[in-house]
Amino acid sequence: MTTAEKIEYILKVNYWTQQQLADKIGVKQTTISAWKFGRVVRDSYVPQIDLLYNQARRLEWERRQPKLKPTPKQKEAGKVLSERGKMVLKFPWYSYQRKQKSQQVLTPCE
Repeated sequence: MTTAEKIEYILKVNYWTQQQLADKIGVKQTTISAWKFGRVVRDSYVPQIDLLYNQARRLEWERRQPKLKPTPKQKEAGKVLSERGKMVLKFPWYSYQRKQKSQQVLTPCE
């Protein structure tokens, strides 16, 4: 894959403008434009472009993964706050709230 194709891919996957990519690499926007049209890239910028390309590939791979739904057991335990179901909250959250709830006594209104 050529450097121009990698730059196109980085821009597409990250939804970046040429200026945002230029800021990440440390060059001007016109340099990014020249690279996209086939101008030779200095060797000092190639590792940064490769790193951003690999990060973009990883990001696209993560976006393609199916989103996991919480299991029925997690739904019973409490409210699921994250997509992967790693964070579950139960009410009452603290032990003193549990005691207060169990000690509540209803009194008739006068």
